[in-house]
Amino acid sequence: MAPQDDAFHITRVRLGLATNSSSSHSLVLLQAPETEDEPQRGQYGRTEFTLITQEARRHFLAAQLMSSVMSLYDFPWTDLEQLRTERFAPSNSPEAQNTLRHVWRQWENVAAAIRELCGLPADTDLLEHTVDHQSAHHFPRAASGWGPDPEAFARYRDLLLTQDVAVFGADDGSEHSRWDEDRHLTLGSTDQTLMEPLRGED
Repeated sequence: MAPQDDAFHITRVRLGLATNSSSSHSLVLLQAPETEDEPQRGQYGRTEFTLITQEARRHFLAAQLMSSVMSLYDFPWTDLEQLRTERFAPSNSPEAQNTLRHVWRQWENVAAAIRELCGLPADTDLLEHTVDHQSAHHFPRAASGWGPDPEAFARYRDLLLTQDVAVFGADDGSEHSRWDEDRHLTLGSTDQTLMEPLRGED
């Protein structure tokens, strides 16, 4: 393949549902139509879900970045939990409010960067977006020290948003009733490196 080509080839394909110790989030190539089922947008844990539209998959992509918000953006998990708590139980302390204003400003910078990378509207609320830790995809950090490595992120994003790709979510203790080997071709679990498309070589 010529160096200027941006194509990639997949060297391994898993036939069958991928599981691990808790959640099972798999990318699949659809060979037949599916109905989207996203019970709670942004919450991708051990519940069953099926993401078909690009919009739904963009939210899943944002949740993947949120799972690495500390390692990619130096945004502490304790601060994230504080903001989530503040939404439901606001603090009355002036000192706490001053601290929170600073944390909110930092968070808005991170959230804006994630929304831009994922192609989501500027008013998208990402504070509650999460992916189960067993199905989180950990991106390498950019050389600049802030955000994901652009090339690694672009490969993952382009695969995830490809037409006819869907995301299936389930618990490994479930019956996996949505899985049908005659209808779906698995690319791999999101916690497996084989899911990353590999660039062609000369």
